Amino acid sequence: MFGVVYLFIFLFWTCLLAWMVARITRRLPERWWRTLFRFFLYIALYPMPLIDEILGAQEFKQLCDQYAVVQVDEEKAKGRTVYQSEDVYVEIKNTWVPVHMHQNRYVDTFTGELLLADTSLYANGGRLNPGSAAGREPWFFDHSCHVPTSRSKQSTVAKLGMEIGKSPSYTPPYKYAFLNKSELSQYLNIFNVQPHKEK
Repeated sequence: MFGVVYLFIFLFWTCLLAWMVARITRRLPERWWRTLFRFFLYIALYPMPLIDEILGAQEFKQLCDQYAVVQVDEEKAKGRTVYQSEDVYVEIKNTWVPVHMHQNRYVDTFTGELLLADTSLYANGGRLNPGSAAGREPWFFDHSCHVPTSRSKQSTVAKLGMEIGKSPSYTPPYKYAFLNKSELSQYLNIFNVQPHKEK
């Protein structure tokens, strides 16, 4: 079913663009270079319906490089037992494709002090992406990014001799926010320091 939808979109845009290019260039002199100009114009305009995903791929990579991190207060967290206190969902506004972040926050079992946070990012497809049974994943890049294995939550917990216990509640409470990209650092950087990233 979804393959038929993709094929229809492809054929429709192919025919529509050919008609548009012909209309745009019809007033040009009938010289040898008009056909060449039409060809290059067609090639240049062909990706336009997917421009949001093409540009969104680079934007998503930049967000992943900056925010897909584990944050931890290493001095305080050594040897401590923590549990997941809340889920934080952030929908990022004014991006080329829909992007949201998911941050798990962990606090000390006894003191309730926030010690650890693990952030991942997810993207949906562009406006003309009809999606599939698996969801509206982008066509041109991976829809999710996570912390590298060597700096993952599990590696950090093992390195610092920490333990993750059970949450007192069956389901950790969650927060939901809508933020611009300029507001992310202040909201997600819970320890007010530069997050440690793998070099």
